[in-house]
Amino acid sequence: MISWRFKLAGVPFRLLTSDDALHFPVAYDAFMCGPDEADDGGNYMVLSAEDTSLLPVLPDRVLWRCTTWRMGYLEDDRVGIEIHRVTDGAWAPVVNVNGDFSEGTICPRYGRWATPAPHAINYPYDQALLLNRLLHFDAGIVHACGIVINGSGYIFSGPSDIGKTTLARLWRASGATLLNDDRVILRLVDDRPWLAATPWHGEEPEVQAMMVPLKGVYFLEQAPENRMLPITSVAAVSRLTANSVAPFYLPAAMERLLTLWSHVVEQVDTGILRFTPDARAVEVCREVVGV
Repeated sequence: MISWRFKLAGVPFRLLTSDDALHFPVAYDAFMCGPDEADDGGNYMVLSAEDTSLLPVLPDRVLWRCTTWRMGYLEDDRVGIEIHRVTDGAWAPVVNVNGDFSEGTICPRYGRWATPAPHAINYPYDQALLLNRLLHFDAGIVHACGIVINGSGYIFSGPSDIGKTTLARLWRASGATLLNDDRVILRLVDDRPWLAATPWHGEEPEVQAMMVPLKGVYFLEQAPENRMLPITSVAAVSRLTANSVAPFYLPAAMERLLTLWSHVVEQVDTGILRFTPDARAVEVCREVVGV
């Protein structure tokens, strides 16, 4: 039996397989750990990556659907994920997991043809699985570039094409450490917010598997000049949620996420950064934050 172990934001995960032809995605390399490091008394997800027969999602219990994948309940009240197969229009089951996403079975298939995958875990269901499990550890995923300055973490959040990667590169050029340019994890540990990277980056491939105290959350808006504006806590939670990889298909999970973001914004500096993609944007941030 092959066992892969990794950590995201300090939360340990384990995947098992008996198929020695499978590989683990290289995107996770920086997050892999040894057997002792990830074994903390059983608080990790165990997924058996095997090509096995999985129950289909019940047609009248679909929670979420798009053109490529869907999630819903199975006849045993577990949660299933399926990917759409374009050759015949059918839905191919790839995941069978329990209600808290702590254990389950993966059938490693991928792509629009739902063909057998060389990797044990594949997009998009890897992110759906990990996101929903992380929420049970007070951790959520947000679209943002994350940086580290003097041991403290700051994120700059916004939708696609707002300039996260550009700003990430500007910060790195100014001496900051880049964690990830597109998706990061915010987690409460002992009621204090922390920042960590994810394996899923944008145009900039650099990823640092670090976890640091979170000091600032800023929301990006493109503008002809660089300026930091204040934002209320309610508006900050709203924007953070809008920019999250949010499990809106599960009400209990959304409640956890909203509670998490409320606690986060209460404890860190927040603001709206109106910026142009040049080094002056970084200078404005340094002046406001004092770094």
